[in-house]
Amino acid sequence: MTDKRIKIEDSLDAAIGGTPERGSVLLSAGAGGNMDTPLLLKTATELQGLGFLTLRWNYAYVARRGMASSGGKREIKEMDSVLSYLRSVASGKPLILLGKSFGARMSTYVGACSDDISGYAFYGLPLQGILPRSKRRDWSHISQLKGPVIFITGEKDRMCTLSELTVVQTMLRTAYSSFVVKGDHSYKPGGEDEALKLMSDWFNKTF
Repeated sequence: MTDKRIKIEDSLDAAIGGTPERGSVLLSAGAGGNMDTPLLLKTATELQGLGFLTLRWNYAYVARRGMASSGGKREIKEMDSVLSYLRSVASGKPLILLGKSFGARMSTYVGACSDDISGYAFYGLPLQGILPRSKRRDWSHISQLKGPVIFITGEKDRMCTLSELTVVQTMLRTAYSSFVVKGDHSYKPGGEDEALKLMSDWFNKTF
């Protein structure tokens, strides 16, 4: 895969590749990762092979080796900017948000305020923080999402227990698919390949 490296608003690193024959996909990394995280790279390669334009990007704090802002407020604004860029180069075909962990969470916030998102793909939606006593997050905004949704969850994911995920999914007003694979929040050990195939198959069948 050969992606073109670009800057968005002179501060956000991104990589774009593929063609928007079937749609355009914004891929957002987890809080501790970046746009070159292996799972995102593999996913972008698969989607480009299916006829999608993909745009991977880094939060501004990645370059500074910092941390995400409280509640992701700064990162939500950054994702809005990156999404605006993707809209400018897309062809009017479906526009899909795909996120891993923190990136999935930010996608729900941005998508809840957008009218042109055709679907959502979540690798490990983090329903709560990583600490055992983390405060439960409010997911009521997820009811505003439009278009099909896919959830792929590790069977031992402590940030997204299956019982809590079921509750959150009842808030959706749109069709969704939900799969459980081996491993933890990062599908380790043994679940990453299955997660990637499930994601690729869902895109191929849905768009």
